[in-house]
Amino acid sequence: MESPARRKLLKNARNKRVRKNACTYSFYIVGGIVLFALLIGGLAYGAHRSEVTITGVRVSGAEVADEQDIVSRAEAALSGAYLFMFPKANFFLYPENAIVREILASDTRIKSTDVSRSGVEITVTVVEHTPTYLWCDTTDDRRTRMNADGKERIDADGSEQGDEECFFTNDEGYVFSEAPLFSGNVYITLRGPLYGEGTDPRGKRYLPLEQFKKISQLLALLSQQKIAAHSVRAMGSGDYAVGVRNGLEVRFSIAQDTGRLAENLQSASAALVDTNDIEYIDLRFGNKVFYK
Repeated sequence: MESPARRKLLKNARNKRVRKNACTYSFYIVGGIVLFALLIGGLAYGAHRSEVTITGVRVSGAEVADEQDIVSRAEAALSGAYLFMFPKANFFLYPENAIVREILASDTRIKSTDVSRSGVEITVTVVEHTPTYLWCDTTDDRRTRMNADGKERIDADGSEQGDEECFFTNDEGYVFSEAPLFSGNVYITLRGPLYGEGTDPRGKRYLPLEQFKKISQLLALLSQQKIAAHSVRAMGSGDYAVGVRNGLEVRFSIAQDTGRLAENLQSASAALVDTNDIEYIDLRFGNKVFYK
């Protein structure tokens, strides 16, 4: 059995080892923190050097979009620092994806954006939407205006915009920019409600992309038969009317099979050429074609 004196001696020895180990651990911890701080400080210092700092922004491809606005937004994204130490304008740290997102969100006329670096500058390359259609702010294909004698005149041929507010739309039904007034059928005019949030038509779609493809397909089929369309009108419940020459409409459903639609259109080709006594051709009823 150990004596009290021996137990005290052993206890003191253990305490001494614990204190020694604690001092050793504290030394390593403090030393590690100091080394880490020196490393971070060195990296932060190096990240601020002019040799690795972006000093300019160029814009390529902007024809309609505001070039200076693009530059300003890119420069704003490059300002500031990560963790208050590492500058965002550093070659290796600049927020490429953030710049792309900001520019795309700022202007609906821009279709895509790419950012690249050359030397001390970055180049923002933009691709703008190309107008293919007009979307006009009405669901009715008829526009009421006044004749010279003050009587009401109704125009249903789609040849003029009248007082409508119209917007450029790309080949996928995406509305991206307000359009000036045109005379004649410069673009096919789309009429009907848009899909999207907010009151501004820009940034919305005439139809979801897969459904809009059906309209594009019908227009292409008409073009193959040398039939020029001037308007597309939403009739409701997925039904649409395509206006062609002499006031004739071709009516179809967005839910129709494309093959059946092509067959019905082929059956109606003779009537499409001679439209003097026909108000519309209806392709919505299976393999039957109706005329009025």
